[in-house]
Amino acid sequence: MIKSSALCCCKVYISETRNKAALELIEGAAKQMFPEAAIVNKFEDERYNRVGYTLVSNSSSKHAVFSMLKAAYDAIDFRFHSGTHPRLGVVDHICFHPFSSSSTSLHQVAMAATALAKDVASILQVPTYTYGAAHKEQRSLDAIRRELGYFKPNASGHQWSGGLESGVLPLEPDEGPAQAVKAKGVAVIGATKWVDNYNVPVFCTDIGTVRRIARRVSGRGGGLASVQSMALAKL
Repeated sequence: MIKSSALCCCKVYISETRNKAALELIEGAAKQMFPEAAIVNKFEDERYNRVGYTLVSNSSSKHAVFSMLKAAYDAIDFRFHSGTHPRLGVVDHICFHPFSSSSTSLHQVAMAATALAKDVASILQVPTYTYGAAHKEQRSLDAIRRELGYFKPNASGHQWSGGLESGVLPLEPDEGPAQAVKAKGVAVIGATKWVDNYNVPVFCTDIGTVRRIARRVSGRGGGLASVQSMALAKL
């Protein structure tokens, strides 16, 4: 378990931002039941139809996050979701980070991520993948996403729409059922050192050009080490 003095950060990305009632339920699930788990940042994008929460807490963070996830699955049907950001489920991505390397280790937050993955899989019956320090082979987040077809829009206008095309998954989950329920999708949960995320506007109508820029910047494309990037339309 994480010691009470050990602070960790958890980033939670949920595939919804247009349904304000759903967001109120999700946020209330943490604030009312776990007030010590502070939501220190909230990022919404209606075109992406996606919200990101950053929580900071001690050992209660896993329980607060699980409460938020349960509320999200109760309030959102993935089959009716659409937006210009890729996603794999109602709860798309969760990552734990040490808040301070002097008081919290990566191993500690990895234990929290692993425990949360088991709960999401067994209690909520959602196929769950782990990555980073939460995975025995230190698998990367983008490796999972590529195997699951995350980066390929499935609708016109550079959009992602509806649930997964099939409940049969091309990659075996680390935890939970082997098949996904289309209304829920799958979840990816990991633990890494601190990661900064940026949205950089590029004023260009040619998405192909922007994709080439994104690839040149990324480590995978021969650019900056440890940098991952993708081009998304802001329609």
